[in-house]
Amino acid sequence: MDSIGHGEKSLLLLLASDFDTLDIPKIPLRPADGFWLEIADSVKPGEHCRNRHSDEYSRMIKALGYFIEIIRGILITSRHFFVNMFFHILKVVGIKTKRKGAVTIQYPEQKKEIASRHRSLHRLVPNQDGKPRCVACMLCATVCPSECIYIEAAEDPKLEMQKYPSKFIIDIGRCCFCGFCVEACPEDAIRMDTGNIELAGYTRDDLIYDLDKLLK
Repeated sequence: MDSIGHGEKSLLLLLASDFDTLDIPKIPLRPADGFWLEIADSVKPGEHCRNRHSDEYSRMIKALGYFIEIIRGILITSRHFFVNMFFHILKVVGIKTKRKGAVTIQYPEQKKEIASRHRSLHRLVPNQDGKPRCVACMLCATVCPSECIYIEAAEDPKLEMQKYPSKFIIDIGRCCFCGFCVEACPEDAIRMDTGNIELAGYTRDDLIYDLDKLLK
């Protein structure tokens, strides 16, 4: 019997007259606590259809919410358009109202007037001789939260106990336009009333303003 191969054993087993079901080993099954088996067993016939319908309903509700927001945006835009058009028509007719319609300014050909308190690009106030009024007290550089002001002081040979800035540099790229330097200056030597708000450059060096630029 030891010389009989596996295939011959199977053939003898099938041809045996006293064949019993207990002689065949049972097919091994996965345990009941296997991964996700409890969920698969819990699904009842027709339940997957109900889940599919609920997913479709949720997608429909979400799409409806998007559609409502689109309609809402169109209504807001239309309201602004017709309200502005109404006030412009009243102005053309000659009826004065407290409220005015919104006007689109064709920038940069047209520029809106800037308020007098607006903090724009810095400038140094010169004396009558053309030199800056600054006495290099370092208060503006000290109070600056961005640390964008650099000053080098030098002694003025004409006046005793008088200093002037040999270097006065402001890095506009770091400036936050808080106006602390203007408020801290005791000589009113630095101001932010140029009205220049078009600050741009191709490099960082273009945003560094020295004495020559600040005195213009």
